[in-house]
Amino acid sequence: MNLRSRVIIPVAWLCGLLAVAFWLRAPFLDRGIWNLDEGVTFTLGQQVREGAVLYRDAADHRSPLVPYLKAATFLVAGDWNIRAQHLALAALMGLCAFGLLDLARRLGDTAAGRWSAGAFTVLVFLIPGFVDTLAIHTEHFVIAFSTLGFWLFVRAVPSGGFLAGLPIGLAFAASSLCKQPGLLDFIVAGTLLLLVLARTPADRPRLLRLALGGLAGFAAAWLVVCLYFRLNDAWDDFVYYCWTFNTRLYVPEIPLAQRLAAVRLAWTLPASWIPAALAVGIPALLLGLRTAVSSLFHRDRPLPLLPLLFLGWFFSGLVSTTLSGRDFSHYALQLVPGLGLACGWFLACVSAWHRALPPKHTALRLLSRLALAATLVWTGHSLHEFRKRIHPHEDSGLLRLGDFVRAVTTPSDPIFVWGYYPEAYAISQRLPSTRYIYSNFLTGLIPWSNLSPEIDTRYAVVPHAWENFWRDYRARPPRLIVDAQPRGYSKYPLLSQPDLRDEIVDRFAELVPVEPRPFSVRFYHPLSPVAASFPTPPPVDETLQIDVSLAPAQSDLIVATVSLPPQTTAVSVRLGGRALRRLAVSSPEIAQARFLLRKSELLAHGVVLDAVIEKSDAIVASPVIDVARRLVLDLRPPSSKPVLAYGSAELAPLAPADLDAWQFERRENLSGWSHDGPFSLAFEKPPTLHVLRFAWHRADPGVRDALVEPESSTDLAVHFLPEDGPPRPLALERTDGPSGIRFVTAFLPPAEPGRLVVSSSSSTALWLADLRGEADGPHLQFGERSIAPFVAYQRDHERLQPAPDGLWDAHPFARLAYRRLPGMESLVVEFGIRDPFPDERPPHAILEINFLHDDGTRTNLLARSLEPATNPADRGPQSTAVVLPEKGSGDVELKFVAYGGPNPANRTYFSRVRARGSGPDLILSPDRVLLPVDSVGSDGGRVRLLTGDAWIAHTPTRVVYDCPPDLHAISFGFGLDDNAIADEHGNRRSDGIEAIVEFIAPNESPVVLFRRALDPFVSAADRGRQHARVVLPGRAGRLVVRLSPGQANNQSFDWSYLTALEGETTP
Repeated sequence: MNLRSRVIIPVAWLCGLLAVAFWLRAPFLDRGIWNLDEGVTFTLGQQVREGAVLYRDAADHRSPLVPYLKAATFLVAGDWNIRAQHLALAALMGLCAFGLLDLARRLGDTAAGRWSAGAFTVLVFLIPGFVDTLAIHTEHFVIAFSTLGFWLFVRAVPSGGFLAGLPIGLAFAASSLCKQPGLLDFIVAGTLLLLVLARTPADRPRLLRLALGGLAGFAAAWLVVCLYFRLNDAWDDFVYYCWTFNTRLYVPEIPLAQRLAAVRLAWTLPASWIPAALAVGIPALLLGLRTAVSSLFHRDRPLPLLPLLFLGWFFSGLVSTTLSGRDFSHYALQLVPGLGLACGWFLACVSAWHRALPPKHTALRLLSRLALAATLVWTGHSLHEFRKRIHPHEDSGLLRLGDFVRAVTTPSDPIFVWGYYPEAYAISQRLPSTRYIYSNFLTGLIPWSNLSPEIDTRYAVVPHAWENFWRDYRARPPRLIVDAQPRGYSKYPLLSQPDLRDEIVDRFAELVPVEPRPFSVRFYHPLSPVAASFPTPPPVDETLQIDVSLAPAQSDLIVATVSLPPQTTAVSVRLGGRALRRLAVSSPEIAQARFLLRKSELLAHGVVLDAVIEKSDAIVASPVIDVARRLVLDLRPPSSKPVLAYGSAELAPLAPADLDAWQFERRENLSGWSHDGPFSLAFEKPPTLHVLRFAWHRADPGVRDALVEPESSTDLAVHFLPEDGPPRPLALERTDGPSGIRFVTAFLPPAEPGRLVVSSSSSTALWLADLRGEADGPHLQFGERSIAPFVAYQRDHERLQPAPDGLWDAHPFARLAYRRLPGMESLVVEFGIRDPFPDERPPHAILEINFLHDDGTRTNLLARSLEPATNPADRGPQSTAVVLPEKGSGDVELKFVAYGGPNPANRTYFSRVRARGSGPDLILSPDRVLLPVDSVGSDGGRVRLLTGDAWIAHTPTRVVYDCPPDLHAISFGFGLDDNAIADEHGNRRSDGIEAIVEFIAPNESPVVLFRRALDPFVSAADRGRQHARVVLPGRAGRLVVRLSPGQANNQSFDWSYLTALEGETTP
């Protein structure tokens, strides 16, 4: 062979293939991260680069070699040099193409090698699809080392022995160390060697030595790896993550039939991106199979090693693609070398056939030329269209995440990402605080399989994972926690992880970036030591903004949000003037700081909240806010002395001489006061007070639960003292409560000024509790609680009385008032005007609903005019719903006002008043309603009222109820808004939703009782309101109603709703 054929031509081909590989990828090299797998392996590589041992210090269930190869690239090219990694991939694929070319040449078919190199170069770029093609996958390394192994194999078969077999085994061992299915390629090489050995008996000793060398090289590589992990105290971790996790959890999670169905990737991907590959590849494989089979039955013919090789290589890739059952397109990369060789061999055969045609067969020669040209043009068109679809830049949200993390941390700061979002480490160039670069091993989530919210994933939590996590965490605390909810982690809210929740509440504050944060991502930064005090009281800056809200799905937490002005160096929040949290502000990229406060802290330190901003040249405070009033929290600490509760007010007694003798004491969850000996308490009687209620207990001190004989008439008395006239004793109704407690009701004269006196002449120690004044009127139903009004009267201040038909006549001017309780978010009022409607002066009344804030201001929520004589819609029973203010404690006021002055025809009435909580009520009967104990909407907040009985419940939404044992069945409506189905051009918007009802008994896994998928774009039957009835198991537990995204798990345009939840009870 001359210099040209031995050196110049091969070097030219090598340079050309490398150039094409670079050219294909060059426009996209500015993009760093292409998918989450790169986020995993880049982070693992950097961890290894900095001394970590895989599996022990960096947990993943992939084979071990790829992170070490990427670590070597970082060692040469620089830390976190992801561009170098992508350049290395281009070079590696160019070398693979050249390896196939030389492999075929050594088997005697140079033309097939050249065609194969070109086919491989195009296929390896197109087959994975435009989303995965530029990412560096473990499969790239598998095919690279397998290509090396087969090249060494072909080179050694003619004359090689034991020493020639060693590098073959090492190459295939490296392939299997990149990904476990690489072992199949080694089996293919062994099978080919057996066929060669069977055909050449005279060469058997040498070939057996070659086989032993290959086995020795393979075993030696694995032995070195095993010794490495054993010596680094990582053997158990290596075995678990590399073998046990995959064989017991990851692969079996997909049913066998579904795993086998993944074989379709071999056809669907080429059909999608390069159909010419099917047009050439299928006949190539069939012709190769025919050639191989024919040779096996004709032992006198030469063994067709090239067809046998590409058939075996393609088959091993086909098996590898289906092993996990997950149809990830990059799995199909293992098909490419075998398919590329097959296509190259077939095209070489066609080209040779074309050249061999006699000149007289002009038509056939022309046809073959056109076919080859059409194949090349078709491939070129596919390649051109494919490259146009590739997005050359990272997702803007991911870039913002990386920029913000780098802005608030230093390069040496570790961070912790909660969720399945490993790209956060690579894009921000920060190492993990713990060995878990994604949280799946802590939660049991197995990617893309057990995502459904009703699946309890604790079975897949790695043993001792949480112990290892906290050991790592304490040894290397994170300087930032990133809470990422994409990819199924709305199922595992960070603040629902008990120990992590306490860590974040007590030691972290949330940072809100100036730029919009990435979707469903939150940032938590460690707090700084709290300043004991400030040198001087900081002046108040009225422009500083501080707000409070309830933490979503966390009933005991409050969020205090402080907007940070420029040049802020630190921010503190104070309760009652005492600093509770302090955050050092390290970057101008932080717009707000959010502090999590426990409600118990408000009870301990007060409800007055403010913030203190520290700057380099000044310290200023924000205006104070009353947290309890702003959020309608029942945080008011109980009074140390007896008071009479009347709506939102607490009336103090009229200065008895022995007031200091009363001691606060809590019994049976009631706040009360004890007194040793006789007492007398007097209170001014509000004009509209009709009923006095309280609890009392007559027991000796220290004998809390002792039952005593019924008290004599002189032991306890309630008198009414009019402004003029003698005291009048009031009749008392007594009912027995737990542990000897008695509940007492006294009925007062209406609309008569005076005083109320509660007294006792007993020398025994007494205990009073829950003194409250009420009025006669319709009770406000709030779940299973019945709340009496504290104001209720109609015209001329008459008391309201229930009519025989159960309605409460409330003729104008009529007024009801109720105390707003924590959790009340909306009000439903049923009312009307009785007929007849006289013509001479028809009725005309106005229903007003107002919210009376504690600071004396008033917010009108509704003004509804009723004119039944002229408007038929105003006749009969009416109903209206109003949403209460999101913030502020106070009272709800209902009034009937006569339009145009008094009118006997205005015979207005109330029939029912009901409050609703944070989600749809489950109505069992008019007098029995279950409130949701929890409701979480798509934005992490509460489910919100839409109108009437319909609730906005965009996916994913969860509403939870305490399920009593007598609840037999529920029925409810649900659906998807018509505007979410398709846009104005008829293009699909939502991919549908799924309604799920599950029951959770104590200490048991959820049981799915109902599941219905809706796809109204496809099925007209799924449009509009749907109805479901679900039978329950008839025992106590939790009932969960969910609306989840559709089959693609895409929340976009999932404008779903819930309505009309009703329950059926057993008799």
